[in-house]
Amino acid sequence: MVRPAIEWRELDGTLRRMDRAGLSIKRQARKLQVSERAVYQRRSALGLGRKRKKQEPSAHA
Repeated sequence: MVRPAIEWRELDGTLRRMDRAGLSIKRQARKLQVSERAVYQRRSALGLGRKRKKQEPSAHA
């Protein structure tokens, strides 16, 4: 039995929103009902890498 292709165009906005909200890849995969590997690969294609550390506020006056 063949699995249907994932319609990423419909899910990209949701994926970006989940990334901004800080959801883990595991949780994103569950909510989108796709594999973690698929989410990881699509995030890479969209330029959504790993979380970056927030910069400390500078002391510029």
